[in-house]
Amino acid sequence: MQIKTTYYKKIQEVMKVHFESTKMLNSGNHYIGQIEHFLFYLETNEIYSLKAVNKDVMGRYFTHLTNRPKLVGVGKLSNRTINDNLSTLRMFSKRMLQDRTIEKGLPIPNNIKIEKKEDIEGEFNLTREILSIDEIKEVYKACDNELERALLAMAYGCGLRRSSLANLKDIQVNYTNGVVSVEKAKNNKTFEVTISDFFMKDIKAYNRWRLNALVDNKRNESSFFVDCKGKPLDGDKLNKMLKNIISRTKNPDILSKNITLHNLRHSIATHILNFGYSFEYVKAFLGHAFTDTSSIYAKRRNIKTFYTI
Repeated sequence: MQIKTTYYKKIQEVMKVHFESTKMLNSGNHYIGQIEHFLFYLETNEIYSLKAVNKDVMGRYFTHLTNRPKLVGVGKLSNRTINDNLSTLRMFSKRMLQDRTIEKGLPIPNNIKIEKKEDIEGEFNLTREILSIDEIKEVYKACDNELERALLAMAYGCGLRRSSLANLKDIQVNYTNGVVSVEKAKNNKTFEVTISDFFMKDIKAYNRWRLNALVDNKRNESSFFVDCKGKPLDGDKLNKMLKNIISRTKNPDILSKNITLHNLRHSIATHILNFGYSFEYVKAFLGHAFTDTSSIYAKRRNIKTFYTI
């Protein structure tokens, strides 16, 4: 790994002096190596100016870090090492701003949130548990009625947040085109999610059940999720419904996980990435404002092979 362009060689030298003058020699070399790897990545991908480093470029570099093998030893970089690289890039960005090499800070992703497992020394995992595709299939089979299947279709198939599920109105679902418009989501954003044919058939079946429930109980209700009496279901009731579905699987592996509606959202994001889609696609699918929000899912990419549900 050797940087060739004069532009990046000068930046590398500036950072070498900076780190060796502000850090201990060993740690200084450590930081320099991380900066050198970043500059080499940019050069290799024909990005010849730091001013050209946008969110998309940083998202791709994050993906590169999560899939890159260790330089020493076997396996991929740990979460801690990835976070260390990101912290170094923040120091680098600050120095480049001071030198006016760039006009605004580099869009560096947030650190991966990690927690230490008490039963496995030194092992760290992402804090949010997910279900594999096979486990999702089991949960789906455990559904007893149209309402429960519609909940899975919206929570997993469309990746909606708990608040979006609870606030969802029937008018937001386009049954003809198979699209759900999500309003008042996080950051007050409005976005659309295309519903796959597999999940759409269950949503249409639930819509017929819902209309009958409203007619039978003489109710005029705009909420998408209603009970058998036509009354709207809030987030707590929807989450309790999911817990009941999960309990019916009687699968100890599934029952050992603390699965909530939001875990289903994380599950579909991971499965989409496993299927080979880009971070930009996942970002649009989930309604994220920034690529770095969805890049956390990269560390889950090898959990299970993706299967069509």
